[in-house]
Amino acid sequence: MAPGYLPIDWQLDFKSGFRWSSRLESTALPWWPMPGADIKVAWELGRMQHLPLLAGWGETTEVQRQVADFMANNPCGFGVQWCSSLEVAIRAANWAVAAERSGLCFDDELAIHGSFVRDHLEWNDGRPNNHLLVALAGLLVVADHLDHEPWLEFSRQALVEQVIEQFNEDGSHFEGSTCYHRFCAEAVAEATARLLARGWPMPDWYRERLQRMAAFIDVLTGPDGTVPCIGDNDNGRFLKLETRYEWLGLAQAQARFANLRDEQDLPEIHLQEVTLDHRPLANRLRRLAGTGPNPAASPTPGPPLPAGQVVLVVPLTGQLEGLTRVGFEHFGVWVYRASGLHLTIRCGGNRARCGHAHDDQLSLELTVDGRRLWRDPGCYVYGAWPAKRHQYRGSSAHNGPRVERAGPGELFGAVPMEGDCLIFEDHLFVGRTWSGGQAVFRSLRLEPDCLRVVDSTSGPRPLLQPEPPPAFSPGYGMVHG
Repeated sequence: MAPGYLPIDWQLDFKSGFRWSSRLESTALPWWPMPGADIKVAWELGRMQHLPLLAGWGETTEVQRQVADFMANNPCGFGVQWCSSLEVAIRAANWAVAAERSGLCFDDELAIHGSFVRDHLEWNDGRPNNHLLVALAGLLVVADHLDHEPWLEFSRQALVEQVIEQFNEDGSHFEGSTCYHRFCAEAVAEATARLLARGWPMPDWYRERLQRMAAFIDVLTGPDGTVPCIGDNDNGRFLKLETRYEWLGLAQAQARFANLRDEQDLPEIHLQEVTLDHRPLANRLRRLAGTGPNPAASPTPGPPLPAGQVVLVVPLTGQLEGLTRVGFEHFGVWVYRASGLHLTIRCGGNRARCGHAHDDQLSLELTVDGRRLWRDPGCYVYGAWPAKRHQYRGSSAHNGPRVERAGPGELFGAVPMEGDCLIFEDHLFVGRTWSGGQAVFRSLRLEPDCLRVVDSTSGPRPLLQPEPPPAFSPGYGMVHG
């Protein structure tokens, strides 16, 4: 390496200090080797999403050195950075963009990455998920950059198939997470832009699906510019060229984030990514596909409800002006928006396939006059701290009604919860879920002077009192305190 360059430790989780070995085959490495060790920390570095930014700033020498450093210390198939074709594909896409921005040539390195991705696609026994879709998008970016026609044609056909397979008719991604929706839609957007630049005739159904991906983000975005953190969130991105940041002084950052308070020698300025602001992606999707109508849903009115208990009354004085409603039946989220109110209700969705969903049926996010009254606590971490993952996924973390607090199931398995939207009208929502073997209901009435939330159950067991939620996690590994 050139004098003055400080090599990067690509195998290190700098938070826990655990280090994987680059001498071992990637398939032999444990993903969660000990409590606190987080493979996602090493992977996040290995995605090298900072390279296109460095290239755009004219730091071509640094870009070239880091690529050379990576290839010298991460032989293909060895170490933590080759464990997943998803990670390899994201890195390759970012190298391709960095090369295009800098004029550098990484064709040999990209060919190695492309071959690995093509040979290690994760079809998941016929149940593909975000790993396959994003890997295909990364392969397409590499194929476009290298002008590799066989890879390009294969990835185009396979990606189009996965768009119709993984994105619901309402535009949402099937895995039950607002952040995984952004992750997958971002990959689709970059791949689509490259196909269009090559003259690809976008089918009408594909254009409409992109429009609805954008509408899903638009409708869920609250007054502060962020979406509810429904389901898992590991801060996953495909490219990070359009990201909103917040400048915080050190005292502000330590007051907001509990995990910074005991740290020493921190810089005076803290640049915090606003991970739940998905508006740049929605804007890009509209640039690619135009603006389409928002999806709407009106379920058939359901049966009379048993007598219930009032759990929340919020006084209103004009906040309902301009009230509109939009439902995303396939995802399972229902939204009311007005001049001074933004309300989302989690209810329903294709729960059998939602590997990144939480036990959050009938839970609410509510903002009145810009002030959040109820919110989803987020995700926090994955396998590094199983107890914390279970805590944030479980029903106790969410404000939905229950008669028992069931566990969230397997660490990465689907959450065994179902729900139905029974009534979705201009001023009335009624939803149903099941808890402890009996039906549980939540109704919301938007009355002229108040929002009234009433919970009830048809069984003999009484509803539990809600528990205090865990501290809000705005992004992976972060928690407010």
